[in-house]
Amino acid sequence: SDVCSSDLPVDGSWCIRSLVPGFHPRRVVPVVSVEYSLSETNDAAAQWRSGRPNCPAGTIEVHTFNTGTGIPDNTVAFTVVIP
Repeated sequence: SDVCSSDLPVDGSWCIRSLVPGFHPRRVVPVVSVEYSLSETNDAAAQWRSGRPNCPAGTIEVHTFNTGTGIPDNTVAFTVVIP
């Protein structure tokens, strides 16, 4: 079953919302990792952003970008693990 959903408010910013009852994103530190095979560039990066400037309350914000150019990149595949 699905445990999360995501929205893309601006290029390279992903808002991840857990569908697990009682989940509080301010109480966790997620681990984000690029999935190499499904990303379109070898210069792919994905990072968690605790300040959440582009996403609403109740979400985790992840930024994806090209490390060579620094430009946001929506073709980066990533995984989020919440310990």
